[in-house]
Amino acid sequence: MKKIIALAWATSFLALFLPIAVTAGGSDPRVPPGTDPGGVAVAVISTGIDYTQPNIAARLARDGEGDIVGWDFADDDAFPFAPAESDGNGTAFASVLLAEAPGARLVPLRIDYERPATFFLAFAFIDQTPARVVVISSDGFGPEHRGSIHQTASQFDRLLIIMARDEEPDGEEDDVANVLIVPTEIANGPDWDNRPLTEPNPVQSSRGLSAVARAAAVALEIAESEPEWDGASLKRAVLARLASHRSQ
Repeated sequence: MKKIIALAWATSFLALFLPIAVTAGGSDPRVPPGTDPGGVAVAVISTGIDYTQPNIAARLARDGEGDIVGWDFADDDAFPFAPAESDGNGTAFASVLLAEAPGARLVPLRIDYERPATFFLAFAFIDQTPARVVVISSDGFGPEHRGSIHQTASQFDRLLIIMARDEEPDGEEDDVANVLIVPTEIANGPDWDNRPLTEPNPVQSSRGLSAVARAAAVALEIAESEPEWDGASLKRAVLARLASHRSQ
């Protein structure tokens, strides 16, 4: 019941702002025209993404009219944009992810880390999209956001992938069935399938985020072959593949 109420509230919220965002002349650039590219959808939660870059624009999830499937919960509009050179945004991560999983289609979501409610709104939005894998790509995510993640991710059946950090204490979300925390030692060392990690974009990324992109690519590959699996099943399969390669 709580989930139904939450989704109904979020739907009303989006319906209120979407017509304004599409017609208003804000400072964000318009989304380049295009059609849905197909492929397994992955939601990228960050502080914004430069969707004008050709490699990203070509892989944006779109509806039947060509409009982007995504949202800016920081500015309450349909343009989850941030310049590629700005700190902590999802542009470099999206580029690395597409290098790892060229057939992925992106559902970009911009949040405000100072407003935990935007986490919840993002997950409510994702629940109405085809995205089966969700990645928090920004370096702005830290231990102080664990509570928000636990409260939101546990209510949904998508797979959520985040990067572990050395300073983080053990938390409840380690036990959440559909949350995959990419360990720090994986982020800084061994890869997921015995090949070098894609080098991060020097503009804004890290080797840790590259490892998260590799984990997401593995999850998307499994999701494509197992379309009925939920987030918990995908997590188990990704961990099994990691364990298999570690033992080789």
